[in-house]
Amino acid sequence: MNIIELHWEGHTLVGKMEIETSEAFRRFGAITCLGDMVANHLINGLKIGVSSRGVGSVEQRFGKLIVGDDFELICWDVVSEPSTPNAWISTDEKEIQTYVEEKRKDSPLIFEKFEKYND
Repeated sequence: MNIIELHWEGHTLVGKMEIETSEAFRRFGAITCLGDMVANHLINGLKIGVSSRGVGSVEQRFGKLIVGDDFELICWDVVSEPSTPNAWISTDEKEIQTYVEEKRKDSPLIFEKFEKYND
């Protein structure tokens, strides 16, 4: 995929991407590469997510993990289950949902993330 736009809407990063498809897919519907597979899933209404991948240091300050200034975003991945809630690909801008991670340590979202990590 090719990310062609990224912008912030409040605390939500929203973007647009192009999915590279083969000539065989465009002309005959033949799936010959991963872009064809992603496009086919979207055409058939399957949910596809997006997750980011990056590297950098973290340090603990005042009981919180703080991402260092050396963080580098490496890429975006098309995934079946995104690491951030509501990070789904949509062809309809009206379907975009905002997501703000709760700050409370006892929030259900944080417990859910720990459960997924421990499984």
